[in-house]
Amino acid sequence: MKVIIKPLEGIELDSKKIILGCSREIVESILGKPHIFESSYYYFKNEIRFDFDRDNKLEFIELLGGMDGVLQPEIYGINPFAESTDKVYEILAQHNNGDIDDRENGYSYAFVETDIGIYRPSIPEDVDIMAENCRQAGEPLSAEEYEYEYRHANYWSTIGIGGKGYYNYDEEKLFRVGDVKKLYNAFKALCDFVEEDIYCGKRPLWKDMCGADAFSEALERIRYTANIRK
Repeated sequence: MKVIIKPLEGIELDSKKIILGCSREIVESILGKPHIFESSYYYFKNEIRFDFDRDNKLEFIELLGGMDGVLQPEIYGINPFAESTDKVYEILAQHNNGDIDDRENGYSYAFVETDIGIYRPSIPEDVDIMAENCRQAGEPLSAEEYEYEYRHANYWSTIGIGGKGYYNYDEEKLFRVGDVKKLYNAFKALCDFVEEDIYCGKRPLWKDMCGADAFSEALERIRYTANIRK
């Protein structure tokens, strides 16, 4: 299937067009019944994700398959999963012609003017550190393992596009997003590991807090207000 990404517009899947701002119903009428997780729609064995705003309008589309995925998209005439991270960055930057959010230190970039986001879970320096740690632990990576990890660190794993202003935060919101996102992720990680008999003071942490519907709703509100992407 041919997938063409059109920044600020949407995507084309062969002859099917899905436009940013359309409804959930339109997406379903084009692609059929989705797999739904945390209100996002997933298709093609979870290689495409669609996010919707509070009015159930499509606000973000993300290709998740990376270099090993069946779907290999095209944007500005290149495949962002097949070209090196540096080349993809340069081409996206040229078309962006404006601010680039680079606060994630090479793991991700958001091109503010064209509302494009790219992400990879590791960078080459991470692979070198992992290899050294494995060596010191007496379990060095094989040549094949090192090549696999290094290869994936040198290509983008996901690319997404949003509607106009999706990545355009003002200075006050940037500060809020950065801090709230760290707090949110840290607390979620804590909740994933605690058991029902773990207490915070005299309060059972998981049962009374993390497992409560009100708490889940609060996290959802934080995500939306601070524009935290799942």
